[in-house]
Amino acid sequence: MPNITRPAPTPAPAPVLSSPLPPPTRPRQDSAYPAHPSIPDETYAPPRRRVGGWIVALVLVGGVSVLGFVVAKPYLVHPVKPVASLAPLDPKAQQLLSEGDRAFADGNLDAAKEAYDKASVLADKDPRVLLDVARVAEARADVAWLGTKLAPAGEAQVRARKELDELSVKSSGAADAALASTPDDPPAVRSKIDALRIAGDLAQARALVAKMQTSAIGSQPETEYVLAALDLAESSSAPTTQVIERLRDAAQNEGNIGRARAMLVYALARAGDAAGARRELEKLLGLPRQHPLQSELRTFVASVAQASGDAGSVAVVDVNTLPQNGGGGGGGGGGGGDPRSLNQQADNARAHGDYAKAKELYGKVLQTNPSDSEALAGLGDCAYASRDLDNAKTYYQRALDANNTYTPALIGLADTLWDQGDKSAAQKRYKDIVDRLPDSIVPAREKSRATEGAPPPQATGDKE
Repeated sequence: MPNITRPAPTPAPAPVLSSPLPPPTRPRQDSAYPAHPSIPDETYAPPRRRVGGWIVALVLVGGVSVLGFVVAKPYLVHPVKPVASLAPLDPKAQQLLSEGDRAFADGNLDAAKEAYDKASVLADKDPRVLLDVARVAEARADVAWLGTKLAPAGEAQVRARKELDELSVKSSGAADAALASTPDDPPAVRSKIDALRIAGDLAQARALVAKMQTSAIGSQPETEYVLAALDLAESSSAPTTQVIERLRDAAQNEGNIGRARAMLVYALARAGDAAGARRELEKLLGLPRQHPLQSELRTFVASVAQASGDAGSVAVVDVNTLPQNGGGGGGGGGGGGDPRSLNQQADNARAHGDYAKAKELYGKVLQTNPSDSEALAGLGDCAYASRDLDNAKTYYQRALDANNTYTPALIGLADTLWDQGDKSAAQKRYKDIVDRLPDSIVPAREKSRATEGAPPPQATGDKE
């Protein structure tokens, strides 16, 4: 019988025992969720993440950010305008600008205007040329503006006003052209402010100040002058300390033009500081070129001094401001050396063009001896060199009052009268000099003027 292999019998399953307790549970080992021993493993499921809510929130935040940027963009982002590079100037135009700059710094406004005008013919659209044309036009108009403040009421005031109106129109036109060529250029804005102040449009000038002050030129001396002049124009009360200091700063850095110095004299006089105004007027008179308003400024300061009871002389060395001597009278010597040495030092300073130093030294001599003819004539020479002919005449006359034979004063007074146009009186003095003094010490010019216009001498001879 064949062997039949039967499969091994399958063991019977273990009987399931009934129990009142729930089946044992295994805690989950998922670190992202806490174990729940009381919940069967088969029935526990972790909470589902709400991905859709986060997406909605992100979309809303992004939308608000974009909207906020669009709204705030005009206030936060300043568009950067490309700076147009200036084309090189024609060499001839550049040379004319340089000549104009030198003349302007020297106070020769007529020569500066001529040079800038010639440059504008060669480069009439160049911003640099337009700005220089505007600057010299404003400086010339500013003389007329200050002239209206100094001129007395009546015909003189009418003439001053007419001159200002004519020059102001030219100044405004030049400033407009400069600003149109470079609308955001701070120097061009400054030029426009100055032109508006001169024209009397103070509100519009003040409105442009912020645009200029926030730039790099806000602390420049020329800017200080423009702001101080605007403050003076806007207020009828005494100038503030800030105005005075701004004008001082501008005056110290303006070269020989004397624009800020003249305005400083006017401001100090308006503030009632006659002594300070006189000191600044002395500096103005000491410039190589005569300021057009120095005579008017002298009269204005004198009127202020008289009203305030200040007996000091205008445009004369103010000895009250000099160091006081320890003793008086006699041969001097207290504080600054003997008068002869001081006069010699002053003469040397004057010969080198240092008129301020010369005046100071002559003033020290006059502290000791107010009638020192050498010091008085020296002051006359300083005034004459500065083309302050009125003061030169006064000094020379005072020197001759002390010593009517003092040769430098005799010659100085005759030259002053000649330059003032009183040639008849000058010629009489020249003839007196020629007749009185040895021929060897009379200058050739004085000899020539003594006989100028005289008929030639008649030839004489023995009649046959």
